[in-house]
Amino acid sequence: SSGLDHLLSYIDEQLEQLMSLSQLPRDEFERSETLRLVAEPRLETTAQACVDVAHRILAMHDRSATSIDLPGTCVSGSDLGTSAAAGCGFRIE
Repeated sequence: SSGLDHLLSYIDEQLEQLMSLSQLPRDEFERSETLRLVAEPRLETTAQACVDVAHRILAMHDRSATSIDLPGTCVSGSDLGTSAAAGCGFRIE
């Protein structure tokens, strides 16, 4: 659980920094390559940390589940993982 706690702390810290950047006027942000170079990788690593948290939560979930309810649908059987990932917006290759 300490790994999950670490990820959540990291996300919280990064969101605080990103929120401070969101206070800037949009045109200032768009004109400043430096600000974008700071914000874009921070946003990317924060999003990846969110995905990592989701993976850890799924790993802790009962692996014997044979179906999962997604908004507006129910997926079951052998396509559970692929369909659940697609339902969450992930592209499966």
